[in-house]
Amino acid sequence: MRRWIESNVHILALVVALVGAGATLLTVPEVRWRLLHDLKAKPEYLQPPISDVPTSVSPQPAPPPDVPSKPAAAPPQVPPVVTNTATWTEVRPSDVLASSVLPTSRVTSYGPEMAFDGRQATVWVEGADGDGSGEWLAAEFPYAVVIEKIGIVNGYGRESRYLENERVRDALVTFSDGTQHEIHLADSNEIQYFALPPTRTTTVRLTILSVYPGTRWTDAAVGEIRFWTRQ
Repeated sequence: MRRWIESNVHILALVVALVGAGATLLTVPEVRWRLLHDLKAKPEYLQPPISDVPTSVSPQPAPPPDVPSKPAAAPPQVPPVVTNTATWTEVRPSDVLASSVLPTSRVTSYGPEMAFDGRQATVWVEGADGDGSGEWLAAEFPYAVVIEKIGIVNGYGRESRYLENERVRDALVTFSDGTQHEIHLADSNEIQYFALPPTRTTTVRLTILSVYPGTRWTDAAVGEIRFWTRQ
């Protein structure tokens, strides 16, 4: 045995060196851990410290049921209701004129005042030759007034008498400042209203432009004219 040991002393030295090296390797934590655990796993001491692990974040609390997820739209703005308290006031002329008048008959006269007396049965009838185109009827006021509406009763009387005389078809309304408005009248003996731009004036003249032909007479007639202002 001694002889064998002496002859193989270099081999024994090599074995002792290898055992010592192995023991030294076992002192390395990573080598020792990999020998005892999964070689693909990462040793605990190589894991990041616990302080590097982010802490869990608490979820945001859900809004209460009565809180809308979006701001509610503003209610539509409703414009205030404005009540028009203005009232219509009739304006009466202080004097009336006409370009011509049919001569007085045995029963009545046909002067311009008949068209401003508030009675539909009494009428102004022009007395010029022809169909009455160009003839006019005028109202004068004692002071300047604002006219916004005119009412006209066309023709003479009702039923058969209404059709016997000519009626106004188109007319020109002229104010004292020169302002003019052309109006068209229906062939009706009911009162017709014409809204005009508010105009301050001292006179209003109605000039006949065209007529509806009569079945018997060639004299144009106007039953009533009225004026209104708004206050």
